[in-house]
Amino acid sequence: MDGSPHRWFGDTTSCLIAIIDDATSEIHAEFFESETTLGCLKVMRDYIEQKGLFKVLYVDRAGIFGGPKRCNFSQMQRACDELGIEIIFANSPQGKGRIERAFDTLQDRLVPELCLRNISDMQSANHYLQTVFIPEYWQRTIAVKAKNPAVEFAPVPSHLNLADICVQKEYRKIRNDHTFSYNNKLYVVESPLKHSIAKQSLEIRKQSDGHLTAYFAGRRIAISEVLEPTKQ
Repeated sequence: MDGSPHRWFGDTTSCLIAIIDDATSEIHAEFFESETTLGCLKVMRDYIEQKGLFKVLYVDRAGIFGGPKRCNFSQMQRACDELGIEIIFANSPQGKGRIERAFDTLQDRLVPELCLRNISDMQSANHYLQTVFIPEYWQRTIAVKAKNPAVEFAPVPSHLNLADICVQKEYRKIRNDHTFSYNNKLYVVESPLKHSIAKQSLEIRKQSDGHLTAYFAGRRIAISEVLEPTKQ
């Protein structure tokens, strides 16, 4: 798995995050504004929903994946641990040659295709990539049959919920007035509670679309942003 910043469409640079099967070269990819944790989590979740759980994820040593710069608080590392997926780090760009060659092919073939169709926005580019380019070109001409026909993908166990795992999780301490801060904004706990949960830790889950949900002791808690009154 890796991301490739490039001028894929239009006049601005965007990032194509892709995950590829080392045995068959089957690929799943999506455009994002940049290579982010939430983008990588979304691509991994979508791929697992399509194919099933895999055993090993081979990546570079970027902090997003738990590399040396962020070995103690990588969201991708945490999600893979919860799913039972082992992360292996490549020691050089040549070590992950399959995904690098895939990006070369995508830049040679996908960029002209998007240009010919006058596609210049991310939503249209993702739609064409996932509904036309990958199934009609990549799967037919690039993907191959694995040498070993045995399928190594496993169904997602019933006790695991991808929506609860493939998200960005952070923790905040609840204040005495049942408020907490997140990204320079103030939120208040709205759920009716029998007892105070002041000074306890609240789990904040951030979805790929930026939506926030809060959980305490495994139970979802209603929250709302506190809008401070402005001076006249």
